[in-house]
Amino acid sequence: FPVPENFSYLPGQFVMLKMELQEKNGFKILNGKPKIQQRAFSVSSSPTQKGFVETAVKEEENGFVSKYFNRIVELGDTISISGPYGHFHFSEAEEEIVLLGAGSGITPLISILRYISDKNLKTKAVLLYSNRAESDTIFFKELRELEEKNPNIKIVFTMTRQPDWNGEKGRITLETVKKYAPDLSKPTFYICGSPYFSKACKEFLLSANIPQEKVKAEQW
Repeated sequence: FPVPENFSYLPGQFVMLKMELQEKNGFKILNGKPKIQQRAFSVSSSPTQKGFVETAVKEEENGFVSKYFNRIVELGDTISISGPYGHFHFSEAEEEIVLLGAGSGITPLISILRYISDKNLKTKAVLLYSNRAESDTIFFKELRELEEKNPNIKIVFTMTRQPDWNGEKGRITLETVKKYAPDLSKPTFYICGSPYFSKACKEFLLSANIPQEKVKAEQW
């Protein structure tokens, strides 16, 4: 979405999108819900990318607004944007970070990675990203490219329902984290995914005696 030049945000924050849903192209407002809808979406673009903000909206089975974005929204439609909001954001002072994401939880995490890469920061970043299969993985190609061009960025994909995947498999656990970040005392951890995923990751990190202030969690 185009935004004014003075619109500023930090990598990891979210915005509120407000829209009037139109019953077009066969789309019907489900169960008589109001046409005016407002939703929070994390920003996937980096503050280094000027003049616009980007978000990634994955179509959910029971999410009629996400279906509307994926099927109906067209160039020229009006969306009101407010924000930014949220304390879930990256600080350049951090020397080492570990990002834990699942599904569309990648949205604020790729904002952080794009920012680190664009500014050539010395921050060491490891992303552990869980999906059912490669075909479900948002930003798969770009994440690989970010890793290739920046030696401080490590991308680890783990698939839960792809038997032929040649890489990590299964859900992210404390053992998975330790494999790629052996010294848990160094990094700040950023978690984003479903409520279940965020809660599980936060619990196993805190159980490893990581200070709560070093574990930042967001959920969709």
